[in-house]
Amino acid sequence: MGPVRSHFRAHPRKTVRASATVTDVSEARTVQARVRNLGLGGVCLETEDPLPTDRDLVVAFVTPSMWDPLQLHARVAWARPGAYPAVTGLQFRYDSPVALAALFDFLEQSRFAG
Repeated sequence: MGPVRSHFRAHPRKTVRASATVTDVSEARTVQARVRNLGLGGVCLETEDPLPTDRDLVVAFVTPSMWDPLQLHARVAWARPGAYPAVTGLQFRYDSPVALAALFDFLEQSRFAG
């Protein structure tokens, strides 16, 4: 039996090299972020300043297969604001199956990216 994990993810994450734009819907404030890892359930981001908690956020990724950025609704699941850069885990909140399918395609394409 292996070591006990301190958390459980329903969907695995994979390392993805991408940038993202995060918008705080309530304040219409947008920040740039770097993606550490990404999965169907959420994303781990690095930002200059900590992301707000208890807010609705929209994360946008530029993908090679879409004309417009892939936009996903999310909430902060955890944060390490004392680190630099600030590291935050977001949980996606899908509003349509189209967004889920687009993210799945992006993850599949990233398997072949350098």
